[in-house]
Amino acid sequence: MIKRSPFFWMMLLLAVMLMHCEKKSAINISGYTPTPPTSALEIDRDNLKTAGSFLPGYESGNIRSDRITINWSPVNAADFSSYRVFRNEVLLATINDRQLSSYTDSIGLTPNTFYTYKLSLLTPQGLSTADTILLKTPQWDPPAKPGGQVLGASASAIRIFWTNQAEAINRFNIYRKLSNEPLSSFFLIGTSTDTTFTDDISIVGGAVYDYRISAANDFESTGFSEVLTFEATYTMTSPTLSGITQQQASRAVRIEWDDNASGEDGFRIWRRDEQGIYAVIDTASTNSAHYLDNDTTSSLVLGTTYTYAVSAFDATNESLLSNPLTLTIGVPSSFDGFSDSFEQPPGSEWQFISSAPEGRIIPSPLGANSGQQMLLMDVSQDGVVNLNHAILRLDLSEISNTQSVVLSFFYNTFDDEVSPLEELVDISSDGVNWETVFIMTASPFVWTEAMINLQDFIATQPYSANYHIRFQQQDNFPFPTDGIGIDDVSVQLNQ
Repeated sequence: MIKRSPFFWMMLLLAVMLMHCEKKSAINISGYTPTPPTSALEIDRDNLKTAGSFLPGYESGNIRSDRITINWSPVNAADFSSYRVFRNEVLLATINDRQLSSYTDSIGLTPNTFYTYKLSLLTPQGLSTADTILLKTPQWDPPAKPGGQVLGASASAIRIFWTNQAEAINRFNIYRKLSNEPLSSFFLIGTSTDTTFTDDISIVGGAVYDYRISAANDFESTGFSEVLTFEATYTMTSPTLSGITQQQASRAVRIEWDDNASGEDGFRIWRRDEQGIYAVIDTASTNSAHYLDNDTTSSLVLGTTYTYAVSAFDATNESLLSNPLTLTIGVPSSFDGFSDSFEQPPGSEWQFISSAPEGRIIPSPLGANSGQQMLLMDVSQDGVVNLNHAILRLDLSEISNTQSVVLSFFYNTFDDEVSPLEELVDISSDGVNWETVFIMTASPFVWTEAMINLQDFIATQPYSANYHIRFQQQDNFPFPTDGIGIDDVSVQLNQ
């Protein structure tokens, strides 16, 4: 018997095992899905509000006219790689520090603009979770149209006033210098929380002062308004009427004048009929220079001659009447239509009414149907229930009831939860008795055209000199969570 070594027997066993092994094919891997982290990534919304509601984002300074700061809670994912911050789908930053939880964007931001921010979490295997928020920088223009008024015959105080053109502010800063001093001499004389300020700081009668105003909050200020130059001299001189015209396609009369007073609270508008009787028909505010007499329902009769005059007044004094101007009401030209795409500030044909102070009806560049602007109707603060009415008033008295007048417009409900009781179009011949002629149905983020023939309602709402078209909207959150857009409104004769 031949004795074999242990190595021999080991090799023999291995050969036998190999003889019994089957040939195996490669595994075909068709896909792989990494396990996402258990922690959700979420932008901190306690310090931000979306779509035009600036509080508390402006109270914390996280939303400004030229910078936005977003915050989040650090994630606990074991396979963390990085955070990535995007603006309008463009990568702004890659953050490799897991504990870092804030990013400030200050590159190329402009006021009054919407931006979409996305915060994503990247793992070694790929993108696993993200959060997106829509934010808007505020309108941030300097105050406009500064004006002044000398208070009292002693001229020891000057009231100045202006128009606000900025959002999310909490004060105005007022600066003054003597008119003959250089620009560097302007100094802060006070602040105001509204658009008026009374300067009674060492005013010298007869001196000429320059004023300028900026709007501000706790984090930034706008630029300065144009300079208001004003003399501290009290006068109550009569205005000078410079023009009187009958409006096209209407019996309404527009009068214009030069303001020759420095201390008026306003102006009284006087109209004299053919019997020679003057009566005050209305008042106009301080520094006004025109007035539209639209009393075509009870007065302003065709073929009748009217004489107008204007006086300036304050609490204790009134000027003499201005020079009179006379006009005879002629037959208006045929109605040549109305259109408004809201590229310019709404004219006197419009009246905007909100049930709550937070209601908003404003031209807005947030996604117009055509051009750059639409009419936005919403509420500026979360949770405030508000009813908006945008009322268009037209003189249709010269149109025969046999003629078709077509109202057309585009509307977009964005994300508003419309209902038959909230988004309507009503008409009225007198502004008192209303009839619903159209209900705006849901059209989320899509512009929809509506056309209504007003002649279809002639039996109950005949054409009149005081014809009303009312767009109604109700909501309780800001755009675009709520709110609607109206654009390209047109009222035309259907020839």
